[in-house]
Amino acid sequence: MPRLAGPTGSDFDAALKAYRLMYTDCAARHNALVGIIRQRKELAQ
Repeated sequence: MPRLAGPTGSDFDAALKAYRLMYTDCAARHNALVGIIRQRKELAQ
C-alpha cells in the first residue's frame, strides 16, 4: 500500500502507525476482558 502524501495524509499515516504498534497489546487485553465478562455472566445464571 503506498504512503499517503500531504498534510492530511501524513497525519493519517502517523495515526495508523501508532495504532499498529499498540494493536497487539490492546487486542490481547480486550480479548481477556471479554472472556472474563462472559465467564461472570455464565456464573450469574
